[in-house]
Amino acid sequence: EKYRPYLFGKKFYLHTDHQAIKFLGLTKNTSARLLRWALKLQEYDFEICYIPESTNIADSLSRQIHKVECKTFSDKQKQYIILKLHIELGHDSRRNMLFNSKSKSLIWSGLSKEIDDLIQKCHVSQKCKSGPKCTSNYNVKKFLDR
Repeated sequence: EKYRPYLFGKKFYLHTDHQAIKFLGLTKNTSARLLRWALKLQEYDFEICYIPESTNIADSLSRQIHKVECKTFSDKQKQYIILKLHIELGHDSRRNMLFNSKSKSLIWSGLSKEIDDLIQKCHVSQKCKSGPKCTSNYNVKKFLDR
């Protein structure tokens, strides 16, 4: 009904990977629902073209190409993974740790809290807190005073 104004009175081709639609209305033992569909479709001038699933572009969008493997880690393994990431990033900020863990597909519930706890316990991170640094403009003043 939505596309009726565009399709009514015009010949069009219906490309589908559902081969059974080709035989809609041709079989003798059809259900009432299929007969209603066939009656509605008789108003239109169209031809059904079958596309195999493997070559259907739209079908590839709905199919998962790579299987995702989910691993579960023990609490000890999680702590080791976070600590290793923290050291690899040079005691970097929470935001960068979260970004890098997600880009490596290391995601679990409570991850951000565990990262916060690690940063709170890390002496190096506490000494070198990230954020805006207050620097003196003494050298700039000295240069401008000349």
